[in-house]
Parts: sequence; C-alpha cells; structure tokens
Amino acid sequence: MRIFLLLSLTLYWAIDAPAQPRANLIEYYDASGGGVDSFQDLFMADNGDFVICGRSAGNTWLIRLNTQGEIIWEVRGDRTRYLSVIEADNGDIAAAGSSERDFLAARYSADGDMVWQRGYFPGSCDAIIELKGGGLMLTGAISFEQSPWLRAVVQHIDAEGEPVWIWLHPNAALNTWLFSMREAEDGVVAVGREVNMRNGWARGMIVKVDFEGETVWIRELNLEQSSRLASIISLPEGGFAVVGAYDVGSINTQRLMWGRLAANGELNDWNTFDLRGTHGNDLRVLNDGGLILVGQRIGLRKYPLAIRLDRQDNIIWQMDLAHLIDRQPDQRPPLENVLRSVVVSPNNVIQSVGTMFRSVDTNLDGVLIRLEPDILGPVVFYKEPEDSALTVLRGDTLRFIVRARNQQGLDMSYRWTYLDTVRSTDTTALIRFDELGTLPVVCRVNAGEWSVEVVWTVEVADLFIASHTPDTLSITVQRNSEIDFSLDSVAYIGDRENLRYEWMIYDSATVRWEEVAGDDRIGIRSYAFDRTGGYALKAKVFDPNVDPEPADSVQWAIQVRGVIRAFEPNVPELSLEPRQEATFELIPFNANNDSIEFWWTLNEVDTLSTQSTLSISFADTGRYVVSGYARERVSEDEWEE
Repeated sequence: MRIFLLLSLTLYWAIDAPAQPRANLIEYYDASGGGVDSFQDLFMADNGDFVICGRSAGNTWLIRLNTQGEIIWEVRGDRTRYLSVIEADNGDIAAAGSSERDFLAARYSADGDMVWQRGYFPGSCDAIIELKGGGLMLTGAISFEQSPWLRAVVQHIDAEGEPVWIWLHPNAALNTWLFSMREAEDGVVAVGREVNMRNGWARGMIVKVDFEGETVWIRELNLEQSSRLASIISLPEGGFAVVGAYDVGSINTQRLMWGRLAANGELNDWNTFDLRGTHGNDLRVLNDGGLILVGQRIGLRKYPLAIRLDRQDNIIWQMDLAHLIDRQPDQRPPLENVLRSVVVSPNNVIQSVGTMFRSVDTNLDGVLIRLEPDILGPVVFYKEPEDSALTVLRGDTLRFIVRARNQQGLDMSYRWTYLDTVRSTDTTALIRFDELGTLPVVCRVNAGEWSVEVVWTVEVADLFIASHTPDTLSITVQRNSEIDFSLDSVAYIGDRENLRYEWMIYDSATVRWEEVAGDDRIGIRSYAFDRTGGYALKAKVFDPNVDPEPADSVQWAIQVRGVIRAFEPNVPELSLEPRQEATFELIPFNANNDSIEFWWTLNEVDTLSTQSTLSISFADTGRYVVSGYARERVSEDEWEE
C-alpha cells in the first residue's frame, strides 16, 4: 500500500436562512498537487470512519478518514476509477468501477491493503452492494465490439470475486445503463436509464432481478420528457425512494425529480424541483422519515445542491452552496462543482462528498461537507429564569417567560402547565407556589406538527440555603490553608431570629464526623487544614421551635494536598496502543517555586525524569505503573513530599 500526502484545508461557515442547518465543516483534499481530484462515493463505516472513492489526476483514489475528516490511509491505482464503495460485514472495503474498458470490482482490508481486484468484461460498474446472504452484487453497463450501444448488467460474485451469474437487459435494441442498486427481500432493485437510439428518447428505468439472475419486472418512467434515475434507497416503511432528473428540451433545462416506489416498483408519487438546470445524484432517509437529496445546479456556474424534504416530500430547505465556492475564472464550460454522494449519521448529521473548485490552487479538489442536524421545530432563543432547577419559598410567585423563533413560517402557540393545570397560553406565565415538594413547570411551544418543551424543576420549601461560600462544593487546597465557609443567604418563611446553625467536619484519618465548636447562631466558620487527605464539612440551618423542624444543609468535600495541586491524566488507569506516546504531568500549587523537585519511576524502579512532565511510550503490551513524585522545601532543613 502506498501512502501519499494530501493537502487539507478546513473552513467554517454559517447560514442564516430559517430552517436551514448550519454547515460546520468543509474539508478539501488535494492528492495530485494541482491536478483534478474528485470524490465519487461515500460510505460510513461501523466505527464512524468515512470510506471514499474517487479519482486523482486520472487515477483511482481510495481514502479512509476518521470522524474529524483526518486521513487514516489512502491508495491510488493506475488509470482506473472506482465509482462505488462499501464496507463489508467483516470490515473489508469493497469497491467497483472500471479500468481502461474493464467492468471491475476490488476488495481491500480495513487497513487499505488490496486483497483482490478483478476485471470481468468491457464496460463500467457503477454500484456495488453486499448481499445479506453472502457475496457481492454489481451493476452498471456492458459494451460489445459489434454494437455501439450499452446494455444494463447485474452480476453476482462471491466474496473472492469469482462470478456466480450475470443478468443482461433483455432488449438489445436499447441503450441501457444502471447506476444504483439496493437489496430487496427476494432480489435486487436497480435504477438507471434506457435510450431509444432511433429518436434519442431517454426514460428513467427501474429493474428487479431475483437472486437467481432472472428478470422479475422492468418499469419505465412514462413521462413527457426525457428522464434518468441516478440513485435508489430502501425506505424503513417498505418500498423505495429514487432521485434523478428530467429534461424539458433545451440546454441547462434539466430539473431535479424524486419519487417513492412501492415494493413492486409502482410509482406512488413524483415530485420535481422547479429550478432550471438541477439534477440529483444521491439521497438518504433522515430520522424523521424525510429525505436529503444532493446533486448540482447548473447556470452560469455549476454549484453543489442539497435539498431537505419532510416525510410528505415538502421542501423544508434547499441550499445551492454557491457561497462556499471560491471565485472562479471566467471560463467555459463552468467548473464541475457537484455533490455526488451523501450519508446520514444516527444523530441526523448529514455528510456529503463531491468536487469543488478552490482558487487557492486553481484546481478541483475532493470535498467533504458536514451539515449539523437540522432543527425543524420552534427554536427557543430566550427563557426566564435562566436556571432550569429552582428552589422557592412556599407562597412565592414567579414570572416565567419563553420566546421562540418559528422555523417554518407556521403559526406558533404556547401552553403552560403546572400541577396538571393550564396556567397560560401566552409567552409569559405567573405561577404561585403553595404546595410543598418538587414539581415541574412546563411550557410547550407548538408550530404545526413540530413542538419543543421548556421545563423548570421547582422545589418548594419553607426554608432553604440560597447561597453559600465557597460556592463550589468540591475544593482542593494546599496543606495549612485556612478557608472561610459561610451560609450567606437563607430564605425562611418564619422568624429568622429563631434560626440555628450546626457545623460538622469529617476527617478521613479518624473516619468520623466531629462537631465544630462555636456559637450556634453564626452561619460562618473558618477552618485550617493541617494534614493532607480528605475532609468533608457540613453546615445545617434549622428552626428548633418548629415541629417538624424545617431544615436545609450544604456539604463541602475538601481534598488537602501538600505539594501537588493536580495531575494529568487524572484517571487511575489508561489503555494505550503499543508505541503510543503518553504524557503525564504533576501540577504544583506553587508553580514558580524553583525549590520543588520532581522525579518519575516506572514499576517503582529507575528514575525516568526529573521534570514536572514525563512523555513515555510502551513498546510491548502489558501492565505498567508510572509514579510521579514531588517535594518542596518548606524550611532550611524540612521538605514536604
């Protein structure tokens, strides 16, 4: 396997149009150093990596990226091209395309090493899938020396690339081609086009072939315009969805179209995107049953195109991504800026690949684009109170406010509930809390079929501690530090003159709680920690004259250390790969004290370093103990370790 250095550039942009997701990543890949580089197909592996196939300066280009778009490995071949790529069940990578004039398929290990590559006959393979029952299925077109026309082909091969059977389109008088394929319960379904060579009329075509290589049915799109289908996917509810384009008759008048098919290939509905010069290349299902379509818009320039649909095929948003493309030279034909393949992650992140122009090196590069999950429902941009967890006194009245932005241009409504009762239908609600306990205040904002909830959890009490110092309940201090603890604000519905305080401290060395002596009318204590280890300090406030007494308490956890304030990594065990470097660090309280000495040991022997940090790699597998030590001079003859 040969590894090549790729030039990578990351850009970020924001989109302000309502309902559109924010595109948070665009990554360019230039393997040829100035030539034309393009991505053709994208597959998301089980571990979240991306496997992409394409071309670099006329050569095959197969690349694996991690979730951040960083290159793991890439390989290139000679004068070949891969048009489709998948991850097999065993983690191998399978790809298909053409070499010179050969219809071919290849298999690689997960690390990018070629297992086999086979050519079968003259032609081009546009799609490859792995069958649930084993083996691979290929589709595309085959060419014959005695005929200028192509014939659509489906070929079954085993895991080693050996042919099992081949299917050819039964009408040799047509020019036919299949571009995309999916497995069904009793066969495979593929889409493409057929062209009548007498009059040049083209029609979108859908073919089903069973697992024995026999024709089940062939459907053509009986539209008034020429058409082609570029991609097909299976739908969770059954049936299929397809995307392509039809031609209204003159240059740049293609229009993107899509539809949903029943399992028998019958058309349920057809939709078109009424913008001249658009066509679709790929599509996927989103979590809500809607679709994402990607392709291209052609005008004075060519721009990548993405369209988001709901489950009824209404357009939620559309972006031609023209604002992403660097200024192009005034040349004809316009450069090929296009999205060719798309995947959707389990959390609805849309990621697509294709080709885009960059003026920084005046050439075309492969591109990976990532869109954040789109938000279809109302977006809450203001709420009051800001904190979602509140404590109030019994009898208090609070004002709650929610303001939301409408994403779809639909009427919005607000519904406030507390104690299972509707309290308001406005953006504001006034609620009086007369019941003790912890209950939610809920505001639901509705816009059509979408909604969003804002929830406050409100604890109603007769007495509670509103604020305390330190405000954090987990503290790390140096030995001999004196810390002030206080209950700064206590809310109480009764007579505050009756309030009393109790202070208790827990010492991990004595393993017991002890009462802190002092006036029980005072809500403040100073405490000096003269020994390293773990402590806990608890302060309680109560009214002894009330039965049952209302009370509240707060507890601080205090870690007392001698020299070291913190250490990294702050976990007791690490799992590393062989030869992977790890860095350890001791962070002292007095970082600028030159009298601090450090040393490190491995398995309690051998001093590895006398610095505050240690970088080390482990050549062999096994368990190792890395120990870090520090000591600080506290007097002429005394060190604290």
